Amino acid sequence: MKTKLKINTTSFLCLAFLILFSGNNLFAGKNIYEQTEELITEHYGSKINFKQVEFTVSKELKKKINKFSYSKYISDELLIWVISQKDSLIAFAVIDQAFGKKKYFTYIAFISQNGDVEKVKIIKYLESKGRGVTKKNWLDQFTGKKKDSYLHLDKEISALTGATLSSRSLTNGIKKILFLFPYIKESLISI
Repeated sequence: MKTKLKINTTSFLCLAFLILFSGNNLFAGKNIYEQTEELITEHYGSKINFKQVEFTVSKELKKKINKFSYSKYISDELLIWVISQKDSLIAFAVIDQAFGKKKYFTYIAFISQNGDVEKVKIIKYLESKGRGVTKKNWLDQFTGKKKDSYLHLDKEISALTGATLSSRSLTNGIKKILFLFPYIKESLISI
């Protein structure tokens, strides 16, 4: 018995949308690693060296993070690029994910060797709502923040109408990275 596949216009458009904007993003041509390395070179110039490493987060450290950042930390590791110039450490680039309304989004945080946020950029955002968190002028609020900065939404960080969940999640994610910074630096300084 033969079965015919019927595809109406709406189904076809939904399928096309999913293919174009899926996590695999078949037409983007670059994966997260390539994008990250391009962003690092764009931010620091071409005369730098960088090495990608994984930082393992222990269960004990996760508990501390959850208490400090008011968000549940799920992953067991973070992807980090150690950035140096002429044998001197200059910064770290940390890739992490935060949760929007329905999906995770990926961001990069550039952290100086002193633990200050130099820049935050959204690498992949798949939600149809809440895109305000991808805008440079909103992300610039994180520049210069440290572990002891008061990072609370609607206080030091402006919330975004229509993107409250994403802005809260990213703010907590940056708090988490800043909390982890001393542990990251201590464990990766010799790399």
